[in-house]
Amino acid sequence: MDPRIAGVLRSLSVVEGEVEPERAPSHFDLAALNRLDSSPDRVEEFTVWHSPLGWGLSGDLAPKAKEYAENLASRLKVDRVRVARTYAYSLRGVYVTGDLAGVVALRYATSHGDYSRLDSLTSELERLAESLNTMLWESLQYLNWLANYELYERPASIVRQFYSKHAKYLEIRVSPPWEKWEPWLVDIDCPSVLKGLLIGRQGRTVKALEERLKTELGGSWRIKVHGREYLDDRYYEENPNIQLPPEAMKLVSQVLPALKELKDRWGIDLNTLQRLLEQLEKPEEEGVEEGY
Repeated sequence: MDPRIAGVLRSLSVVEGEVEPERAPSHFDLAALNRLDSSPDRVEEFTVWHSPLGWGLSGDLAPKAKEYAENLASRLKVDRVRVARTYAYSLRGVYVTGDLAGVVALRYATSHGDYSRLDSLTSELERLAESLNTMLWESLQYLNWLANYELYERPASIVRQFYSKHAKYLEIRVSPPWEKWEPWLVDIDCPSVLKGLLIGRQGRTVKALEERLKTELGGSWRIKVHGREYLDDRYYEENPNIQLPPEAMKLVSQVLPALKELKDRWGIDLNTLQRLLEQLEKPEEEGVEEGY
């Protein structure tokens, strides 16, 4: 443990008249001591660091960040139980909550209505939490980065890699699930002309991406692709040869998946299709000439 952190933890005061449970005489408030865990009069939590996740998200969604937070908390062990003549209290932590916040818990009980010690303990623990947060600044920055990477950046990078040819034209938003049974959601905004290509014939390309995310990250995934006109300008600037009227672009977006399937499954490229088209048109042209 960092000597500075150890010093802060040791700074928690013990006032005269407070003893460890095994040293308590019979006239001390043993009844309060016995119900500290089951039914204390007050429970206060002091946040050493806030959750690095979004509101309502579980730490199970970011296992590496969870492991790092638990390792960090293990370096900050606080475990004190004291009893006096008219009260008892326990201080325990730092423990990691479900959303990966770091917390110290104070439990206080009294059989005599004596809350005089509670105020001073609260002030001390507020200062303790603030001091630890400052000392752990670099570690907490890494925890925040790691959680963000697992929840958002890593899934988005897999999507960009999957659509590598068009990645620079995509805007990707990842939404982690709030409930375990819900899927992860990925919204992909793209130029209108690319929508059909990214989805694939009968949604096969999107389904393949969902399977890749499931294989690499676990959980279930749902992908939504949205054609956005505001992204068309940049795409046309870099690909001026394909700029077409809106009606034509809509038709192209419908045809592209079928063209890709023809190439992938049977090796039929555009040159082959051009020759095939010429052959299909040829009899009609010859018939017109003979009739004339």
